[in-house]
Amino acid sequence: MTPRIKEALGLSLAFLKKVSNVISSSMCFSNLKTVEKQTPEDLELHVTFDNYSTHKHQKVKNWLKRNKRVTLHFILTSSSWLNLIEHFFGLITDKAIRRGVFCSVADLEEKLMQFIAKHNADPTPFVWTKSV
Repeated sequence: MTPRIKEALGLSLAFLKKVSNVISSSMCFSNLKTVEKQTPEDLELHVTFDNYSTHKHQKVKNWLKRNKRVTLHFILTSSSWLNLIEHFFGLITDKAIRRGVFCSVADLEEKLMQFIAKHNADPTPFVWTKSV
C-alpha cells in the first residue's frame, strides 16, 4: 500500500470518527468542511453517505459547487447491504465489541483503534455478489 493510500485511509477513518455522532445538517456540513481542509489539496475527496436528508441540505449543495474536488456519493434507499461503512461497522461489532468487556469509554476507543489498525495492516477488498 502506497503512503498516499495510507494517508487517504487515515483521513477516512478520521472522518468516520467525526461523523459517527452527526445528527444535524449543520454538524454534517461542519465536519465535511473540516475534512476537506485537512485533506491534501492534490487529492480528490469522495465521501459516501446514506440518503439521509441532512447530507443534501442546500448549504451543502452550494458549498459543493465551490469545492469541485469534493464529490458526494449516496447509496440507494433501503440498500444498507451496499453501504461499505455499514459492513465495516458490522465487522467492528462482531469482532471488536460483541461480548467485549470495557472498563471505560477510553478502553472501548483503544480496543476499536487496535481492531482498525489490525484490519488495515492486512486489508482485503470488500467483495459482494447478488444472485439473479
